[in-house]
Amino acid sequence: MPASDLPPAPETVVGPAFVPLKRRIDLIVEQASHVRPTVVTEGEDATSGYSTVTWRAKGGSILKLRSVWNGGCCYAPEVHDLIVDGDELLLETFSVAPHADSAALMRGVEARSAIVLEQLYFRDDKLVLWSDQQGRTHVDGAIDPQRWRERERQSHERASNLRTLRF
Repeated sequence: MPASDLPPAPETVVGPAFVPLKRRIDLIVEQASHVRPTVVTEGEDATSGYSTVTWRAKGGSILKLRSVWNGGCCYAPEVHDLIVDGDELLLETFSVAPHADSAALMRGVEARSAIVLEQLYFRDDKLVLWSDQQGRTHVDGAIDPQRWRERERQSHERASNLRTLRF
């Protein structure tokens, strides 16, 4: 993914206080890269479907969750990646990818050229940083508080729904 497609590095926006959270996320992503994911796929119609991909540590705790809608015939695949530490949500990344990457994404492989649309960072289960493709980074509810709380709620609901699926 070209660097120009990425939002600014959060640590450059919020400073050193963000670094421990980023390190924690990086460590979990590294652990997940060495684990074979579990995939559950269900069809929606003749051309589209959903996959839920779960990466678990050896002890069984969830490291990473992915929800993928393959886009069907006419839309780009949509990907929600969630990084968790136990029951705590740390990061949700929402991206789109070319159709050529759809099958790989649904198997748990990373896209070659995904475009990150949003990244939402959480500390103590509270949304603390929201960055978007336009390069805007919002910290601790600096945008409309109602919209902030709604987006936080949606992320937690998505994580909860994905965690409760039985594999």
